[in-house]
Amino acid sequence: MFKLKKTDLPARPQPPSWEQMEEDLKVAGKSDIIFTLSPSTAGLKEKTDLPEKNTSGNDTDITKDYINNEERFQQAVEFVEKNDELINNMKLLNDKRERLEEVSNNLKLTVESVKKQALVAIDGY
Repeated sequence: MFKLKKTDLPARPQPPSWEQMEEDLKVAGKSDIIFTLSPSTAGLKEKTDLPEKNTSGNDTDITKDYINNEERFQQAVEFVEKNDELINNMKLLNDKRERLEEVSNNLKLTVESVKKQALVAIDGY
């Protein structure tokens, strides 16, 4: 009834660089998806630091939109900062690992040298 069609999918594209993502955020318009996600779907807590205008429903909606957009932008900035910090920590950890391997190799050579000296001293050569 149903036949399985074997199709070759194209290769997965490379993810964008952080510079490309930052540029995209800078040029994103108000209708961009990053600003239209609701806090409930994004798993975000809604907090309001700015007082809402109560003169009309339209002003309140604009204020809420502004607050939500500002919160999302701040969360995006925080994410980028944390990611940069993580990358720096990974580089630091890699450098320390390389240093530890170097010290470990030197220690092994020193131990072998001490063993040889001890055997010479014991054998009297």
